[in-house]
Amino acid sequence: MQANTLPKALVNIAGKQPDRIALRMKDFGIWRDITWKQYLENVKFTALGLNSIGIKRGEHVAIIGENKPEWLYSAFGVMSLGATFAGVYTTNPAKECEYVVGHSDSVVFICEDEEQMNKAFIFRKNTPKLRKIIVWDMEGLRDLEDPMVISFDKIMEIGREADMEDPALYDTLVKEGKPEDIAGIIYTSGTTGPPKGAMLHHEGYLWVGEQAAKVTTASVDDESISFLPLNHVYEQIFDMMMHMTVGHTVNFTENTDTVMNDMMVVSPTIFHAVPRIWEKYYSAIVLKMADATWLKRTVYGLAVKIGAKYNNLRLAGKKIPLPLYIGYQLAYFCVFWKLKERLGFDKTRLGFSGAAPISHDILKFFQSIGIPIREGYGMTETSGVTHMGGEFDFKLGAVGKALPGTEVKIGEGGEIIVRHKGIFKGYY
Repeated sequence: MQANTLPKALVNIAGKQPDRIALRMKDFGIWRDITWKQYLENVKFTALGLNSIGIKRGEHVAIIGENKPEWLYSAFGVMSLGATFAGVYTTNPAKECEYVVGHSDSVVFICEDEEQMNKAFIFRKNTPKLRKIIVWDMEGLRDLEDPMVISFDKIMEIGREADMEDPALYDTLVKEGKPEDIAGIIYTSGTTGPPKGAMLHHEGYLWVGEQAAKVTTASVDDESISFLPLNHVYEQIFDMMMHMTVGHTVNFTENTDTVMNDMMVVSPTIFHAVPRIWEKYYSAIVLKMADATWLKRTVYGLAVKIGAKYNNLRLAGKKIPLPLYIGYQLAYFCVFWKLKERLGFDKTRLGFSGAAPISHDILKFFQSIGIPIREGYGMTETSGVTHMGGEFDFKLGAVGKALPGTEVKIGEGGEIIVRHKGIFKGYY
């Protein structure tokens, strides 16, 4: 089938490379591989389970939870039915969760655990359209008797039974999807009032994924690491848009506190973060070197100076003298390579920074030690990206050129006006 919706793209990739690793999850300290075939099966059972409890095309389902495969199973299961997901920040208190669930007219609240479920218990009397609460992790809830609550495992079990009864049902439901259908509603930060629900469509998700993959030369052999909030468009670029375009592997960290340790194990080829994370890495290097021996500090300081000089000339497009070239290769071999390895960046060919401006000095530092960072620019309303720096075509400190097929002009008063296939359908 033509991959013009996210679920159709999943079906296609799983058919082409069923045994490749799609997702990798760290659970209780052990990494667990999930193939594309298993990914599709889990989405299928989720979709059929949701279908069996009455989720219909055009309805909305709210999802709240940390970055886990279950988040994607839930979102793709919802989209497979022609329904729409609406993500919620795990840090949101009950009142803010109520706003998203109520405003989006969500009929189901899919949540991670007892903590998130309890938020629904507080607001469910104020959200009359809410029919079911589905919980991924039922730890501590085995004896709960509430007609509104059902476990995610039970939904999957219902889905398996439905698949056995009608093996063609899932494909039939997925084929009904259209590229203009709303895939997800992403709520903005509410800088000009209450959060607004931006409606993003399947065609936009896939188009942005395709263009971003071209710019970054992403391939099936790439690996990324998922730790930024999955309900935010920035994380969805790598875990949904590009993932369904190139079919690379997405690694989920155990939790937000284990990111740096998990990086050393995974060593992703592409790493996306917000400026605060890059600054945290930089500070960790500075503090570590401050506690090092005099000899290590001296060698490191010399290597950084050589790296800065080398990259200043390289970025300016000037010829690099042979002694400086040799000096940089020695600095890289003796200092930078080991430093990258200890940070988990030894295989990283591209880093990305977005969602806020980043210090030019931070960019130059990482570029100097052999970790190239590219910036991007966009909004939720543009499916995340309008501009992005490429692997080779970039300017340090700039957000990059417009994605291929994007029209940009500067209006009166400096307003940036953009048109491409990823522009949202409006606010819900």
